[in-house]
Amino acid sequence: GNLGGGVTLLVMPQIMVGFLKVTDQDTAWRLCMIVPAAMIILATLLVTKGRDLPDGNYKELEMSGAKQKGNGSLVFLIAACNINTIPLMICYATCFGVELTMNNVAAGFFYNYQGVTPQLAGIAASMFGLMNIFARSLGGLLSDFCNARFGMRGRLWSCWIIQTIEGVMCCVLGSVTADMSAPYPADGPKYPAFVEIPKDEWRVALNSSWGWTPLVGNGCNVADADGKPFKVLACGTKSIKTTDAMKDCLGIQDKLILIQDPPLGHMM
Repeated sequence: GNLGGGVTLLVMPQIMVGFLKVTDQDTAWRLCMIVPAAMIILATLLVTKGRDLPDGNYKELEMSGAKQKGNGSLVFLIAACNINTIPLMICYATCFGVELTMNNVAAGFFYNYQGVTPQLAGIAASMFGLMNIFARSLGGLLSDFCNARFGMRGRLWSCWIIQTIEGVMCCVLGSVTADMSAPYPADGPKYPAFVEIPKDEWRVALNSSWGWTPLVGNGCNVADADGKPFKVLACGTKSIKTTDAMKDCLGIQDKLILIQDPPLGHMM
C-alpha cells in the first residue's frame, strides 16, 4: 500500500498524457478515472471468483477439517486489549500519516509552485512512496538484527530510535523555511509572465528547446482582468483561466494554464 502511493503518482500523469493526445485537458483527467475504476472491478472479480489458497477456499477447507475455523473478531479484540498495541498503532498512524500527507500535497506543490510539468511533478512526489521499495525491507532487517542481539527489547528500541529520527527530520523540514513566506515571497519585484507551449511549431518559431513564450509579445498581448500584462514574482508561478483570445493566440485549448517568471532568464 505504501509503495502503491508512489506508483500511482508516477504512472497516472503518464496515463493522462496519453489521453491528452486524443482529447482536451478537461476530458483527459476524467478519462483517467476509468483506470482505477477498472482495477477496482478487476480486484473485485479476483476476490469473489478466485481461490483463497492453492488447496482451495477457506470455507471449503474449514468444512473438510483441513483448516481450523478462525475468529477474526476475537483476534482483533485480543490485539486491541493488549497495551503494547496502542503505542505501535500511534507510531504507525503518525509515520504513515506523514507519507500520506506528502503523497497528497507534493505533486500539487511541485506543479503549482515550481513550474514543472505534471509528469515531472508526479515523479518527484512519487519518491516518498517509492522509497518503500527498500525502506520497509530495511526496517524489518534492522528489527530482526536487534531482536537476535537483544531480544524483544531490541525491536522496541530500534522502532523508537527510527521513529524519533523521522520526527526530528520532519521538524527540520518544516523549520528550513519557517522564516520565509510560503511557498515563495509574498512581495517583491515582478517579471513578465511566461507560459510553456507544448507544441513543436512553437519551439521552432521561438528557436527554443523549452517551448516557453511570454504572454506579451510574439504576437500575443494577453492582459489580466484589469487590462494589465500578467506578471509574477521571481521564482513564482500562478494558475490562470484562459480566455478565447488567449487560446487563439497561444494555439491551445486548455482552460487553465500555469504562468511563471522567465525560465532561467530565457528570452530576456
